[in-house]
Amino acid sequence: IDAGTGAPWATSDPEKAIPPTLLQKIWQDHALEHKHDGRNSLHATLTAKQPEIAGHRLVTFTIVNEVQEKYMREEKPQLLGRLRRELEMPDLELEVVKEEVTDLRPRYTSKDRFNILAEKNPALLKLRDELDLDLS
Repeated sequence: IDAGTGAPWATSDPEKAIPPTLLQKIWQDHALEHKHDGRNSLHATLTAKQPEIAGHRLVTFTIVNEVQEKYMREEKPQLLGRLRRELEMPDLELEVVKEEVTDLRPRYTSKDRFNILAEKNPALLKLRDELDLDLS
């Protein structure tokens, strides 16, 4: 315990690396607590990807949309405080990174989906003809 602040983690070793397994455990425990509290969307956000160690005192977490961004903006202070306490690293930083969507494939039409399925199962073509279906 640091005599000046009374905080048990205020005198952390500046050379100590972030232990990956402990980071994962703390992160998962934090997410599970939210699930038990009925905050399933926040739990889903926290477990969608794994946090990554990006530097000596830096953890990054990748999100993919605005909803996750909102949840993490609200949750970051509590989560960062917990990580700092339990990892005994008062200078730890958590950076939330929004991933750019690069998969901009066009959405399939009903006809496209049917053609893909018909390639796998040609009997669908016969069924379409027998039922005189128009899939355009």
